[in-house]
Amino acid sequence: MNYLLLLVSFFFAIIFNFFYTLSVGKDFFFNPGGFSYNFESLSGNLFIETFIFIFLWVFFFFSFSDFKKKKESVSDLWENFSFDIVAILLKNFFKKYLYYFWFLFFYISTFIIFRNYDISFSYFIFIINCIVFVLFLFTNKKLFIIRDFIKVNTVLFSTVYIGLYNFHFFWGNMGFLTIDFINSFFLLALFLISISFDIYLFKSEKIHSFFVSYFSIFLFFFLVFIFSLFFSSLSFVFSITSFFLSFLFFYIFPEINIFQKNTISLRYISLILNYTSIISSFLFLQTWRFNAYIFFILFVLWLFNFYIHKRFQNYISFFFWYISLLVAIFSFYFHFLFFGSQKYIYFLVFTFILEFLSIVLSFFISLKNIYDYIIIYIFSYLIILFWVVYFFVLNGFDIFTFWVILLLLSFSIFMTYYKINSLK
Repeated sequence: MNYLLLLVSFFFAIIFNFFYTLSVGKDFFFNPGGFSYNFESLSGNLFIETFIFIFLWVFFFFSFSDFKKKKESVSDLWENFSFDIVAILLKNFFKKYLYYFWFLFFYISTFIIFRNYDISFSYFIFIINCIVFVLFLFTNKKLFIIRDFIKVNTVLFSTVYIGLYNFHFFWGNMGFLTIDFINSFFLLALFLISISFDIYLFKSEKIHSFFVSYFSIFLFFFLVFIFSLFFSSLSFVFSITSFFLSFLFFYIFPEINIFQKNTISLRYISLILNYTSIISSFLFLQTWRFNAYIFFILFVLWLFNFYIHKRFQNYISFFFWYISLLVAIFSFYFHFLFFGSQKYIYFLVFTFILEFLSIVLSFFISLKNIYDYIIIYIFSYLIILFWVVYFFVLNGFDIFTFWVILLLLSFSIFMTYYKINSLK
């Protein structure tokens, strides 16, 4: 039965191909003379949708097929064949896979019917969401099929809107309507309804981590979309949205009843948003624009990542702790001090001072592990190495300057050697 969804997708690809050939007045084999059929599809081209379904066919094939399973010969299959196996396969089909047929038939046929009355895709989503909500209000809430319907519907349409948001971010204005905003809030409500189902009605020990993660992804992109309407810089919007959501998922959401049993998942999501905020801040500051909000975000996340590392020994957070500090310092320098004819020499001196101070501070700050010190020293040397190479490429190689740099570097190496060997 692992090949069932493969066959279903291939079956629908053939159907859509048939509709396409009818719409252009040809028969199934693209010969002229077929019946003309006026049909408007989601993409405006049924030929494109044919390949979409073929792609789904391939996806289901690799997703649901077990290639590691030992292959049996035809004779082995006939020897092991019995009516009990047929009964089990039929039972599994009706219990597990028949739902997919209903799902495909319902959504595709409903959409085609609505399109026949010139109802747009946004209103189609709204109507389906209303149907789902009515089922929630007026049916037995303990029916598992209602719960599954709400979840699948919510994940499906939230995926559609995540795609539309990203298209709007990177390829241009999509012309969102009021109904699209209503749909987005509706989907957020359906996410919370599904989560409440699991916790209160079905007494689940915790929500499935995939569903919680998907809720957070949709919430993130929806908020980014809303804020992008008020700010011109997308990297700025990503930074502030990730920053606030990071603390919400780490401190606030775990205290809410419906999320209390998914604290670990929420905190992993929080850390991902934390790192996203630092990367987005770096991209924003690449324009060399000073922004107090971005510097505040970097400062807070610098402290937060240090706390995460001290408590959980998370070296990814330790890495971003150091990166956030360097991004803030170098951005400040480039904005206010990087000028004049000797700016590259001044910056080389500034880099050595920064590297020397980081090593000196390591003598006064107590870190938890010897690897913490080693990571700081490695980053310090890499920064110096990068800027020395860049300096000589721009200004030409000078032997006297090279030996002065090497002399300064020897002091730093001696200090790191002493510190590492003095640790217990």
